Order: sequence, then structure tokens, then C-alpha cells
Amino acid sequence: EETFEQDRTITHLPQKFDCLRHVPGYKDFMVERFKRCLDLYLVPRALKQRMNVDPESLLPKLPSPKDLRPFPTHISVSYEGHSGMVRAVAVEASGRYLATASSDETLRIWEVATGRPIRSIKFSSAVTAVAWNPQHLLLSVAAEENVFFLDPGLELQASSDISTEDGTETPVTISSLLEFKEAAKPADGEENEEPTAAKAKAVHWRQVLADTPQYAAGCRLCISTDGDVQHLVWHHKGNYCAAVSPKARATSNQCIIHALNQQKSMRPFAKLRGGQQVQSCAFHPSKPHFMVATMRSVRIYDLQKQAQVKQLISGAKWISSVTVHPTGDHVVVGSYDRRVVWWDLDFASKPYKTLQYHDKAVRCAVFHPGKFPLLAACSDDATVSILHAKVFSDLMQSPMIVPVKRLRDHMVNQGFGVLACAWHPHQPWLFTAGSDGRAYLWA
Repeated sequence: EETFEQDRTITHLPQKFDCLRHVPGYKDFMVERFKRCLDLYLVPRALKQRMNVDPESLLPKLPSPKDLRPFPTHISVSYEGHSGMVRAVAVEASGRYLATASSDETLRIWEVATGRPIRSIKFSSAVTAVAWNPQHLLLSVAAEENVFFLDPGLELQASSDISTEDGTETPVTISSLLEFKEAAKPADGEENEEPTAAKAKAVHWRQVLADTPQYAAGCRLCISTDGDVQHLVWHHKGNYCAAVSPKARATSNQCIIHALNQQKSMRPFAKLRGGQQVQSCAFHPSKPHFMVATMRSVRIYDLQKQAQVKQLISGAKWISSVTVHPTGDHVVVGSYDRRVVWWDLDFASKPYKTLQYHDKAVRCAVFHPGKFPLLAACSDDATVSILHAKVFSDLMQSPMIVPVKRLRDHMVNQGFGVLACAWHPHQPWLFTAGSDGRAYLWA
């Protein structure tokens, strides 16, 4: 008892009992057992290493959208007048005229800056695709199971703009381009297919007769198609126009290249391996290459050697559109399973990036054809996403892809949203065509 409390070897005074039965219960037994349990559950034996990571530092450093201007943000001009869905939209090479194709069976030509309708051309069935020739003021239009080459009659206002390539030759007039040339009789060795068969009909050029309403509207040449043409695209030199009809009965007619000057048509693909439908196509901006998008992959063909150069595997279930970057080294497709897939052609055939910004099918993805590093993707959720997509000339540097804006002003109609979009050739302006019957210019 004389020792200090901290120096004692035992905490209690020893007591003597006669036998073990006389030893009383320990009064602090329950409290100590409880504290021991608390220790066991509150103090785990393993030392946990806690990482102090700032969640912000895990995200990639993206530049602010303010630094990535210009890109379209709001509606500048609205082109109203269609009563059905606007299926396709095309901008003329100088950027002054816009053509819209609609399921209300009309093709309308508008003045871009003012939204003034210049022409409305009526067909007997829905107009499914339209494209301007990049060199001349003429259109290719798909309607009535035909591809029409159409002179919209705007040449008087633009005759001063048509420049010749070497400055010596006389400018080609549209009427001379669209004059019907009688097909040469085939030589004895060649097979002469009867143009009545559906397969041969698709490469048979005809003159639009002068007493028909189509002739009055400006159509001069027509080619019957095998099924509806969903996509038309011109080569940048303005002589070749490729037409895609996915539902063609003969597989060789799914993708046909029409040569305007010779008035001949070529079917590059007798049959596609894998039996997949052709969905879309594009010409390479500088090489003689032709991209064909089937449902699951993109094939690149060399048109001079007539051989396949590369096949790009997308991982998407159903591709909707294909676009090539102006440098020609990057290909992007939109797909109906909400993805946008980007390939770098210098690398493997696997995608460089797969982007998913939309809740519904991506109808169309398209690069800006000029100097602006912009990519637009429009979708059935009635929105358009604008991406800043800068491709560096330094090959070691990866492309910078930053989403900068969502454009939402279209309405969803019968489950469809924005069906097509196209960039202005020289300005950072976007044209969109919606299933609500409206076309907008975003600036």
C-alpha cells in the first residue's frame, strides 16, 4: 500500500480465501469484456493505406470551350416550308445555296444567308438524297427510284464564278454537261445486257423527255435505280457521283459510281464478302481511294489498282455514315448503336477512339471540309454534338477531341430526330435537317 500506484506490480490487494468456492465474482468483469469487444471491432489489426488523391487530377486536362472558338452555338437562319421530314441537306460549293430533300416529295433550294426559298421542285415520291456538284451549279437528286441530274437554273447569277483549271479552256456550261450522249454500241466481245433487267437498269442513262414535269423543273438526265438511293456523294473534281442504295435487290447495285462526262456507270463491287449491305461511302480527298461503309466495317479501295487497301473494324453493330478528314488520314463513322468511331489510318485497323455522347442512334457524323477543326454528329435524340477535333501535322501527336457544344432545338418526330447535317464550306456554320420538317443554320 505504500508504493505509488504506477509502480505497483498488481492492481489489487491480495486476499486469502479458504477454498475456490469462497472466491467472489469479479465486479468489473462485464465492463472489461465489453471494452475488449469494442477494441476488437473499432481497431482493426491491418493498417490501411489511405491514398489522398484529388479527384480533379484524375480527369484529363481539357481546354475550356471558350479557347476553342469558333464553333456553332445558336440558330442564325431557319429554313421553313417543308411539310414532311427533311431527309437530306446539301450546301453548294461556294456556300450561297442550300438544297434540302424531304419526304413531302419536294426538293427545295434556299439562299443560305437570308433563308429565302429560290426553287421548289415537286416529285411523285419522297426525295431521299441530294448532293451539289463541287465544280458546277448542278445537283444530283434521288427520287422516284431514279437518280436525276438537275440544272437548278442558277447559272446566270454565278457564271462569273466558274473558273477553269488552267485558265485556257472555255468554261463548261451546265447545259452542255447535261446534254444526253447516245450510248456507243458495244463491241462484239462485250456483253450487251438488256436494260429491262433490274440489274442492268441501274447503269442505263436516259434523257428526261421535254414534255414531262421533271424536265420543266430542270431535270435533264436520269438513271433508274435498284431500290431507293439513301446517299449521294460527288468526287471533289466533279465528274464522279457515287450512289448508295442499301436495299438493292442485286448486291452489285448497292454502290454505283456514275461518271457524268462519259455518261457511264461503274459497279465496282460485284459482291461484297460477308454479305453485308453497303450503308454509305466517301471519296478520299486527295488519293484515288474510295471508302465503303458496310454494316460493321469500312473498306478502303484503290480505284486505279482496283484492289482493297484496308479494312477498318468498327466494333459497332450498324454503321450509318462515314466521313473523311480533309487531310485524308482520319476516318469517322456514326452508327445506329449511339457510337461515333474514329480511326487513324496510319495505325491499325482497330478504332483509335470510340465516343458515345448520344442516347439514341447517330444518324450522321461529318468533318468540316475547310480549315476549321470541327466534327458534328447528329442523332435521333434531336440533338447535335459539336466536337473540336484538331489533327496535328506532327505525326507523333494524337488528335485532340474535345466536346464543346450540344445543339438542341429540333423536335423528335415519330422516333426520328436530326436526320442529316452538313458544314458550310468556308465558315464554321452547320446546317441541320430534322424530322420536324425544319432545316436550321447554326452560327
